[in-house]
Amino acid sequence: WGLGESTRIAHSVKVPRYAGVDSDAHYVATTRSHVDPDFGFYFADIGATAAWGVPREPGLRKSAYNYQVAPLWNELWAPFEVYLVDGRFRVACVLVAFLHASAAAVKKVT
Repeated sequence: WGLGESTRIAHSVKVPRYAGVDSDAHYVATTRSHVDPDFGFYFADIGATAAWGVPREPGLRKSAYNYQVAPLWNELWAPFEVYLVDGRFRVACVLVAFLHASAAAVKKVT
């Protein structure tokens, strides 16, 4: 969760599977143009944002869930080896990561 230098590092060390999300559409497009085209990037519309993608309307809760689940919708088939949370809604994103990792692991075992 969150795109930035860690995304570029993942590209440079040739991480085979990557899904990232950001709340700034322009930043998603810019980052996408600098890394592997197979990386999955998702724009989470959480409403208008200020600097660093911070929501201008924190009371707009229905959109916040987009950010938490966006990078995982197309990645339900297997858990990631690493989940990096460095963006908005960190606690919620960590909890969603735990759910994704455990649900995907159960699917893999059964």
